[in-house]
Amino acid sequence: MHERIAELLKRDLGLEAARLGHGSIERAVRERLAARKLTDMARYWTLLMDSAEERQQLIDAVVVPETWFFRDRGAFDALVGHTLAQWRASRPAGPMRLLSVPCSTGEEPYSMAMALLDLGVDAPAFQIDAADISERSLAVARAATYRRNSFRGEALEFRARHFDARGDAFALRPAVTSRVRLRRANLLDQGIAAGAPYDVVFCRNLLIYFERETQDRALQILAGLLSPAGTLFLGPSEAGLALVHRWRAIGAPLSFGFQRPAPEPPAAAPVTRGAAPRVAVRRPPPPLRREPVVAASAPLRLSADTLLSEARRLADEGCYDDARARCESFLQQHGPNAHVLFLLGLVRGAQGDAGAAAALYRKALYLDPVHEDTLVHYAMLLERRGDEAGARVLRERIRRRAAHAGEAPR
Repeated sequence: MHERIAELLKRDLGLEAARLGHGSIERAVRERLAARKLTDMARYWTLLMDSAEERQQLIDAVVVPETWFFRDRGAFDALVGHTLAQWRASRPAGPMRLLSVPCSTGEEPYSMAMALLDLGVDAPAFQIDAADISERSLAVARAATYRRNSFRGEALEFRARHFDARGDAFALRPAVTSRVRLRRANLLDQGIAAGAPYDVVFCRNLLIYFERETQDRALQILAGLLSPAGTLFLGPSEAGLALVHRWRAIGAPLSFGFQRPAPEPPAAAPVTRGAAPRVAVRRPPPPLRREPVVAASAPLRLSADTLLSEARRLADEGCYDDARARCESFLQQHGPNAHVLFLLGLVRGAQGDAGAAAALYRKALYLDPVHEDTLVHYAMLLERRGDEAGARVLRERIRRRAAHAGEAPR
């Protein structure tokens, strides 16, 4: 019976049971059986087929949100740097239109609004649509009152600017909530395009739950939602999928921002001798200012798992000096490791040292020639540096790896 429910979720929502985890579906079904005071799975299946309300309740039980304010800071740095500047240059007269899907419990679209307001963008100059399939999550977003789990890391100065303390919770002020319009919608439904075209779409950490065919369809839908110069922000694990489909990285470090697919490259011209053409390299925008979590010289005698976990957390929060120290300590204490070299490459790239990042990616690929994250980010780095031939080689390796595995990279 759980298999039939899994097929229902796949048909209606595109969610792949193997990627959600069969345990998640079983847990959700147990929760709904208890709520309905049922023990017979056949009776529950009949109820599920007859009741749109119960199908929604099951969706709410399956989709367990895991998010917090300013999660993956690089995307918000790019929003207020690269993307906003590009939009102002192309459409100076109209309001900026943004979409967050899935918006979960609201932390992402409200972070988008806070980032723009903190930069001094007038409230009428932008509007954010936020959509999710879970009514339970949308109810939390509408209430806009959050507990401490929604505030992670040390860079929490935004909380004093935009929230009012309510006991052990924090209520978001109307200046922010008024810029976000919440509605129930599924990315795969036609209704998602009601507000298109959008200048910015955040669709992060959703595609990883789709099977290959649905991923391809979702990217086509996302392309249709964007304005010609619009930017799509994906989750870190979805960047490889974008490259497979020839989306163009915007060049902002740790943002995982892309623009519509570039046209197929023409056949390579015969190679002629002569000086290589000079390529202008666009410098990424500076990241949002934030305070370091700990001094880089703090004692770092930690286990391998702890060092790697700390390095990832610090990089996610934008504390690049501290993340670099953790990575370097790992390599000194535990020796070469492809995952750590990749992460250190990300950090050095975010600090503006593309040469060091490239060298670290090469070392990671020497240790693990099919390390997917390294292939993806090294290809994006080469594109930013104007080495389209080198990037094309890596993209082909990503495609061959995906074809060999029978699925799109995650």
